[in-house]
Amino acid sequence: MAEHQEVLGPVASKLVLENDHVKIWEADVGPGEDFPLHHHSYDYVLFTTGAPALLELRDYGRAPSTVAVPPHAAIFIPAGGTESYSNVGKTRFTEVLIEIKRPRRPDQERVDFATSNALAGREPLPGVVHLLENSRVRIVETLLAPGESSGMSSQSDDAAVFVLSGAKLKIVEQDEKGKRAFEQNRSDRSAWWQAGGVRRDVLNCDNRPYRELSVQIK
Repeated sequence: MAEHQEVLGPVASKLVLENDHVKIWEADVGPGEDFPLHHHSYDYVLFTTGAPALLELRDYGRAPSTVAVPPHAAIFIPAGGTESYSNVGKTRFTEVLIEIKRPRRPDQERVDFATSNALAGREPLPGVVHLLENSRVRIVETLLAPGESSGMSSQSDDAAVFVLSGAKLKIVEQDEKGKRAFEQNRSDRSAWWQAGGVRRDVLNCDNRPYRELSVQIK
């Protein structure tokens, strides 16, 4: 008789964007809800949003553990885990999850779990803030008040970008092809792939703050 195999589900609630390099997901699990067993085939980044949450984690083959999850935490996790979890708290658990489909280079073989706790549980800081960096990724959060700009800066690596709070922007880009400027309306919870090798300035032309998460893939 064939051995029973548990059916594995997706790694998060909603797939927002996928290309050859990344998958960008959102997770949204309410109080008392379970998230089914799933396997992480790729290295991935978690960025927690919303209120603090309390989860019961069930790593495959290990005893369950209860973990308090703060908002505004950035975490890099290597591929290979198989797990499920339950929201055992009183608030919704929400996060952005970005899987890195691009294979590791030989010099990235030993990359390990990494977390940034400096801003966990705190309000985001204004401007461009580096949250976490290792040999695989660089995680950057940008918060621009109305009328503020990021300043012209270089982005050497390609990046997966998720908009946490959208706004109307003016963007100036410069690369070997020249300089260009354009306006763009970026909506809440939208995502896209942003090419590296570009100098870029972002100006918030709206009357509301603009906030994005950028995971640059090395």
